[in-house]
Amino acid sequence: GVVGTAVAWSLSGTTLPLIRAAAPAEQAGQVVGLLHLLWSLAMLTGTLLGGWLVVLNPALPFWTVALLNVPTSLAAFRVRRALRPAGPG
Repeated sequence: GVVGTAVAWSLSGTTLPLIRAAAPAEQAGQVVGLLHLLWSLAMLTGTLLGGWLVVLNPALPFWTVALLNVPTSLAAFRVRRALRPAGPG
């Protein structure tokens, strides 16, 4: 839980540079607002869901997060590839 929280908060520092790199300049504010809304909803629902899952099985919240991070990791690799500068060519 501590590592997950540390990773999540460390990602918050990279959000604005990623938005500037990936979103059109005129939509950057809207993207920031949408991501802030999603972040807040995820914190609320994650806390509620984690409390419910731990009653069923103490390991269940960790397995749930691990499974949900698979598509997140794939998306991160796609964003990295899309934002990588073109090599010599």
